[in-house]
Amino acid sequence: MSVEPEHPAGPARPVSRRRRFLLVTAVIVSMPLVWLGFMTLRAYFAIHEIEQRADAARVLLRDGEIDAATSEIRAIPAAAHRARAATTSVPWRAAATVPWAGAPFDTIRESTIIVDRIAATVVAPALDGGMLDILGGGGQPGQIIDVEALRAVDPVMTEIARETGAISDDAARIPAAPFPGQVNAARDQLVEQAALLATATAHAADALRVLPAFLGADEPRRYLVVFQTNAESRGTGGLMGGAGMLRIEDGGITFEDSVSNQELPLTAEPIDLGPGFDALYGRYQSTQNWQNANFSPHFPHAARIWRSIWAQHMGEDVDGVIATDPVALSHLLGVVGPVTLGDGETITKDNVVGITLNEAYFRFGDRQLARKAYLQEIAGAVMARVNAYDGPKGPLVRALATAIEEKRILAWSADPDEQAVLGSSIVGGTLPQEKSPYAHVVLNNGAGGKLDYYLERSLEYRAGPCTGDRRESHVTLRLTNTAPALDQYPDYLMGRLTPETQYAGPPGTNRTVISLFATPGARLANTYVNDRRVPLTFTNTLLGHPVFTVVVLTEPGETITVRYDLDEPARAGEATVPVQPLVDDPQVSVDVPDCGAAHAE
Repeated sequence: MSVEPEHPAGPARPVSRRRRFLLVTAVIVSMPLVWLGFMTLRAYFAIHEIEQRADAARVLLRDGEIDAATSEIRAIPAAAHRARAATTSVPWRAAATVPWAGAPFDTIRESTIIVDRIAATVVAPALDGGMLDILGGGGQPGQIIDVEALRAVDPVMTEIARETGAISDDAARIPAAPFPGQVNAARDQLVEQAALLATATAHAADALRVLPAFLGADEPRRYLVVFQTNAESRGTGGLMGGAGMLRIEDGGITFEDSVSNQELPLTAEPIDLGPGFDALYGRYQSTQNWQNANFSPHFPHAARIWRSIWAQHMGEDVDGVIATDPVALSHLLGVVGPVTLGDGETITKDNVVGITLNEAYFRFGDRQLARKAYLQEIAGAVMARVNAYDGPKGPLVRALATAIEEKRILAWSADPDEQAVLGSSIVGGTLPQEKSPYAHVVLNNGAGGKLDYYLERSLEYRAGPCTGDRRESHVTLRLTNTAPALDQYPDYLMGRLTPETQYAGPPGTNRTVISLFATPGARLANTYVNDRRVPLTFTNTLLGHPVFTVVVLTEPGETITVRYDLDEPARAGEATVPVQPLVDDPQVSVDVPDCGAAHAE
């Protein structure tokens, strides 16, 4: 008996051909997708490499490893070109043409083109033009900065600044994808970074135009150097503790004889700094008295006053004014090494702040002349060590940059063209003229003592949403007096020297005048000290910024909270919260929405 199969087998040949056809078709159809995936990975890894190399270069530059940083940076243009090549490939361009869904591919492609332009027309020319060579040394013995090298890179930076301006404009035109996500977030970050780069290179080009002359390339320059004592707070940092003359010629620095502040008169012919300044500080004779010259946080005010007093007393019109403090000296000592004083005492990066701002007052008591001579010896020894330093320039430049970033080195030039550049830079210490959100809390010692060495601060700036033309905001300062509970302090350290500054409290109690320089157009609603509403707050305006002032006492171990409730304009721009350079390193918290172009003026 034969059994028929339930499913007789058909001809095999037609089935095999159909499968092969489908397989080939699938391969052909998927090849562009595979290629697109490959190009996507290639673009991703290239961008990731750029980020890694840029981060590595920043660390190496910070540590003074100029050659290693240069190697990292030199590899960036090739990675940027790979990213551009991947996102301008045929499959990528084809994907970008797909309605709606292709928009992210278009955004990414245009973004990598911008990255490639930055690498090719900014990064590479900067390296080839010798920008990093300035940090690597060179120049003549005794030169802190090679001024001829600065002049050599001036035309390079001018061209780079022109190119970054065009790149920033083109970056702003990159189309955003029609739906939110990481692509648009990356695009927005690139636009922001391109704008920052354009601003930074423009400032750098301006600086290179005037720096050689400022550093004595054409003729020797003489600058009044003011050493600020942060233990007695002032708007720009601290009381003028001493001064000296700095001679700069061809980038080489010589620190000449220092002068105790007690050698300067307490009264001088006043200068006119405008009605806003007079309203705030006129009652303190601030333009006549070096002790009160820097109540204002706007450094050009202090510099012009100090220069005027110096000219009246010493008969010399200096070319400019430079201010620094012991914390900046500690940064420099970390590079050049410790110094040894005449009696064998060693001053290091770790002890210079404590010795100069606190221990010296206990050591010398009321012997002020001896203490001031001691502090001047320290400052002179550090400056001499810096001038004699012949090691790698990178770490020294980084230490200077750190001090400048912390506003512990400020500079003003009597030359209007130079000052126009300095004033707009971080070293200028100026109150900004922009109207974007701003909160600058400034402390001035209200006791004539040196207890601000013990102050610790934290700052918060909060603002509401951008739903209207104005919004509520809150600026909060928490101020802690960490002074130990001693039975007695040296009188000079305690202060309370005049009837106006007499107050009650145990030894170590401090008196602080607190001023908030707020967003232009802001109005004060309330001021609270430890949740208690303060009915009277001094209100003034300086250079367009409303100023709201209260006076507080803090006993040893006490923390007080000062809160300003404001009604301020809803403005475009990132909030700025400057940190006054005192002894502490305060915590700063900012939660202020950027109200965008719709609220720009």
